Amino acid sequence: LFFGICYLFVIWDLYFGVFKQVLKYIPYCNLDLYLIRFLYMPKKSARITRPAVRTVPTIVKSTMPNPRKSRMRLLMLLVLGSVLIFLFIWYKANLQQIIKIGLNVELSGAIPAVGLSSQRAARLAVEEVNEEGGLVRPDKQYKIQLIEEDNAANVEKTKEATKRIVEDNAIAMIGPNASKYAIAAASVAEPADMLMISPWSTNVVTTQNKKYIFRAAFIDPFQGKALATFAVDTLHAKRAAVLYDEAADVIVRQKDIFVDTFTSLGGTVVVVKAFKAGDTTMVKQLEEIESSKPDVIFLPAYYNDAANAIIEAKGMKIETPFLGSDGWGSQEILSSCREKCNGSYLSAHYAADSTAPATRRFVEKYKKAYGEIPDDVAALTYDAFGLLFKSIQNAKIVDREAVKNAMTRITGYEGVTGNMEFIPNSGNPKKGVIILQIKDGKFTY
Repeated sequence: LFFGICYLFVIWDLYFGVFKQVLKYIPYCNLDLYLIRFLYMPKKSARITRPAVRTVPTIVKSTMPNPRKSRMRLLMLLVLGSVLIFLFIWYKANLQQIIKIGLNVELSGAIPAVGLSSQRAARLAVEEVNEEGGLVRPDKQYKIQLIEEDNAANVEKTKEATKRIVEDNAIAMIGPNASKYAIAAASVAEPADMLMISPWSTNVVTTQNKKYIFRAAFIDPFQGKALATFAVDTLHAKRAAVLYDEAADVIVRQKDIFVDTFTSLGGTVVVVKAFKAGDTTMVKQLEEIESSKPDVIFLPAYYNDAANAIIEAKGMKIETPFLGSDGWGSQEILSSCREKCNGSYLSAHYAADSTAPATRRFVEKYKKAYGEIPDDVAALTYDAFGLLFKSIQNAKIVDREAVKNAMTRITGYEGVTGNMEFIPNSGNPKKGVIILQIKDGKFTY
C-alpha cells in the first residue's frame, strides 16, 4: 500500500509539482524512482541526481519526452499503483476470513501419547470444517487456521506457548490436557481475556474463579465419588488399598476423594502407598499392599506408570483387581501391559464401542485417518473443538469476548463424550462418568 501511494505521488508530482512538500516526508519513495526511470523517462532525455542525504531527488529535464508515449507510461504507472492498492485491500479482506485457534498440548516430555492424540483429533476437526468451506456465520464463512504449540509437559514452556498463542491473536486456545499444565496455561490465558478449553483436565482449580477457562471433561470430585461407589456397589469391595502418584496434584486429589468416599460408604482403606512418576520399580509398595489383603487396588496414575505397576504386580502373582482413574485413558496402556491389564477397571469419558451416532461417526473418521481407535483425550479434544466452533457460529461478533459469552450459553450439545452444557459461572460441563473394563486387550463398556 505504501509503495502504491508513492507511485501515485511521484507521477503526479512529475507533471504538476504539487506534492513536493509531502514527498519530503516520504524519503523512501526514492526507491520508486528506479522503476519510474525505466517505465516513464527516456534514458537520454532525463537525468536523476541523488543527493548524499536521503531527500527527494532532483529531476532535471533536458528535453521533453514524446507526449503520446508519456501519457501511456503515466497510465501504466497509475494502473500499477491502483492494482497494488487493490491487492492490499483484497489481502486484508481475506485475512479477516481466517480464524486462528491455538493448540497447546504435550507432544513431548512425560506424556507424549496424550499430546499426539490431542493433535490428531484437533487436525481432524479443523480439516472437516475447512473442507466444507469453513465455519458458516451470518456475515461470511471463516476458514480455521490451527496454531500448534508443544508445551513439552513443562510448566514454564506451557506458559511460554500460551503467550505465543495470545500474541498471535488466536480467538481461543484448546489445551493443555494434563491438569498441572492446564492450570499453568490458565494463569496466562485468563488475564489476556482469551477463551481456553482444556479437553482432559479434571482438577477443580483449572476453572475455579475464572471467566475465560472451560473444560470438556468431568471434575475430580465427581470422578472420585463414582469410582468409590463402583468399588462398593459393583465390585462389592470392603477393603481397598491405594497406590498413587504423589508428584501430580490432580492424582493426589483423586486419591483423597476416593478414600473419603469409600470410607463414608462403609469400606476400609487398609493401606495407602505412594510412588513418583517414572519410578522404575514399585515392588516394596506392592508387597505391603499384597500383605494387607485388599479386595481392590485403586491406582490413580497416568497410563505409563499404571502399566508399569500392573505388570510388576502380575509378576508378583497379585490377582487383586485394579481400579484406575481417567489417567489410564490411552491406547498406550493396552500396548504396554497387553493381557496383564485384563480384568482391570477404569473411569473414562466415553466408550469407543458406543452406538451413539456422534461417537460412531467420530470413531470411524479417526480410525480411517490414523488407523487406530481414538482414546479419551482424542474424543475430548474433538468435543472441545466442536464446542468452540458452535460458540464462534453463535457469537454476535467474532472476537474473544463474544465467543466466550456464546460458550456459556451452549445447551444440549451432542458430543462424542455425551451431551453437554456448562454449569453457570463454572466453566465445567454437566456430564457423566463411564466405567470401562479391559477385556482381551480392549477398553470395553
